[in-house]
Amino acid sequence: MADEQPYEKMRRKFQALGETTFNMVSDSMAPLIPPDTLVTAQVVRKKLRRFDIVVFWEKSESQLVCHYVWHINTLPSLADAQIIVTRALQRRADFPLAENQLLGVVVSHRLSKAMRLRITLRNLWAHS
Repeated sequence: MADEQPYEKMRRKFQALGETTFNMVSDSMAPLIPPDTLVTAQVVRKKLRRFDIVVFWEKSESQLVCHYVWHINTLPSLADAQIIVTRALQRRADFPLAENQLLGVVVSHRLSKAMRLRITLRNLWAHS
């Protein structure tokens, strides 16, 4: 597919360099990362944790997207493969990613403790 070729080229370059900076087009993490913000991401080198911000290729929109990690499901039936469940700041819908869909982890921006608490409380109240 035409939209996958530039992504695969970028992914190989990113893997070789270990880090890249790109202009965020999506508003998925606004107001923390508004559109047209420079974002730096690194290859994932350690275990992802809740609230880490990750970047991945959204095929339907043909663009890089940032979400935060909500939780990680390990699938023992598939040789401990992981499904990384992410969310955008603006929407609460879960967005599951296979490990191979993940490009990297954002190192230039982090969710503050106050924002993490707000997200946690909002989700607790939504389920009560």
